[in-house]
Amino acid sequence: MKLMLIVRVILMITFTQSFNAWAEEARPLQTDVVTEAQVHRLSQELRCLVCQNQTLADSHAELAQDLMQEIRERIKLLLITSWHVMATLCAIAHP
Repeated sequence: MKLMLIVRVILMITFTQSFNAWAEEARPLQTDVVTEAQVHRLSQELRCLVCQNQTLADSHAELAQDLMQEIRERIKLLLITSWHVMATLCAIAHP
């Protein structure tokens, strides 16, 4: 009896973790489109520090790729923060 309970708990935890991992993979698809559009727009405007005549988007320098990744992470963080602020304001306005 105890063994069955332990097996059920382990299966529930495993299922929950795998579902959460799947949900995390599935959720960003829409935000990735927005994020990538913003990264693309910014990388067309910003100049590479190594290849000063090229934009980040045109440059093949490792620094340019690192800068684009940093921009991508900052935009994602900004979007997540914005969603949390909006959710908080909605919760306050409609208790």
